[in-house]
Amino acid sequence: MTLKKWANFATIFGTVLAAILAIIGINTYIENMRWNSYRYLADVYNDILKTELNNPDFKNPEITQNYDCTWSSSSTMFFKYDTYALICWSYLEDIYYAKQFREDFLTIYAPLFKMYKDLHGKWFESNKKLFMPDFVEFIDKEEYIKFIRAV
Repeated sequence: MTLKKWANFATIFGTVLAAILAIIGINTYIENMRWNSYRYLADVYNDILKTELNNPDFKNPEITQNYDCTWSSSSTMFFKYDTYALICWSYLEDIYYAKQFREDFLTIYAPLFKMYKDLHGKWFESNKKLFMPDFVEFIDKEEYIKFIRAV
């Protein structure tokens, strides 16, 4: 083989090797994003559960659906609940947008959408402006229902 043929072979081999490595790198990046999204969501949910343990009224729909009447708007509990509800809905919005990294996120977490809407729906209705329009539409149209598996 002549030097020119070796050079052409080396160029082709190098290009093919670079393409393979790029594909492997992109695949690794996507897998890491999926894992990191799941880990982040699990950590946030753990914090939500800890808050619920310390504030059981936040899990009582009779209280949360009337939070503005139950707690004075200047009370500490009102502000704690307001912040907690924001965390819950922000968590759901994170799940909604994480679906781009893992297609089954909505199926996995769909029951939480229903549970939090039942618990904190009134708060959400009063605070929709805090969320992206496509997420609000997803909640308003209850599109998460179609992801809930029949048991």
